[in-house]
Amino acid sequence: MEDARYSAELIRKAQAGVPVRVLIDTSALSGPAVRAQIIADLQNAGIPIRRRNVSSILHWKMMLFA
Repeated sequence: MEDARYSAELIRKAQAGVPVRVLIDTSALSGPAVRAQIIADLQNAGIPIRRRNVSSILHWKMMLFA
């Protein structure tokens, strides 16, 4: 994730009481520094982060709104 508009909205919704969960591929954190910063922002907001720690990549994107 490199677009802070998404992370800011996820944080805002989490602060409003909406359950938010994030799945990440840890190998993607070796890219641009903004990725690690956005994940840190989500963690600092108390959003649970689940890391994929196997050899294959987590190559799908999904947002579920209820």
